[in-house]
This record gives sequence, C-alpha cells and structure tokens, in this order.
Amino acid sequence: MDTRIAKVDQSWQAESKSPGWAEGSVTDPLPPAVDPEVIAGIRELQGEDGVDLLTELIDMFARDVPRRLADLRRAVEGDDTVAVLNGAHSLKGSSASLGATHLAVLCGQLEQCGRTRRLDGAADLLADVAREFERVRAALDAERAR
Repeated sequence: MDTRIAKVDQSWQAESKSPGWAEGSVTDPLPPAVDPEVIAGIRELQGEDGVDLLTELIDMFARDVPRRLADLRRAVEGDDTVAVLNGAHSLKGSSASLGATHLAVLCGQLEQCGRTRRLDGAADLLADVAREFERVRAALDAERAR
C-alpha cells in the first residue's frame, strides 16, 4: 500500500457524542461507512498504468476481512487476548486506510480488550465489528461502481 495515504482523522468521534445521549443508543448518528475524502485521496493516487488502485484495495479488503473476523471470533471464544489484540490492531489499520473510520474505531475498542486482557463484552463488540463491516462493504461496492 502506498505510504502517502494518511492516517484517518477521527475527530468526528468526539463530536458525535452529544451530552445526554447514551453511548451506543439508536439515536447516535453513525458517520458515513466510508470517508469520501479518503476515497478521493486514493483515487488521486491512481497511476497512468491502467491499474485501478481503489478497486484493487477494495477487493483485497473484501477478501481479507471475513478471514480476519473468523480468526478474531476463534480468539475471543478461546480467550486468546494476544490474538484479539493483534487481529483487531491489524483490521483497524486496514479499515482506516480505506476510510472505514467507524469500523476502525470499533476495532480499536476490540484491540483495547486484548491489550487489557479483559474480553468481557468482546463477543458483542465483535458482532458490532461484523455488522459495521457489512455496511462498509456495501459502501465500498458503491464506490467501485462509480
């Protein structure tokens, strides 16, 4: 992956938590599944060699994430905090690189479970990650079609 792709700005995260709203409530607005500025940045990196970088990245992500989710599921079920930490960290990075900001945040929370060696609630969080991945996949499919 091109090293010129910047880390994703996650400032929306602080802004989306209004006082009085319960975290995770159905009234919390979700950010876009994929940050359009990150997608635009990847499109700008397209070379003149005919290779569609965005499509390649989307295809790799779509192939890779289901395997990573399965690995994370086994790690959570097996109480393997190191595997949860490493798997969630890796998925967080690839999600952020494609502008899947909310997915990256959820992966960061799962990563923290592994880091603190406390997997209480990790199965529910992993289910949230899987649901968000489906939302991201649909958004990336729409971007590929553009």
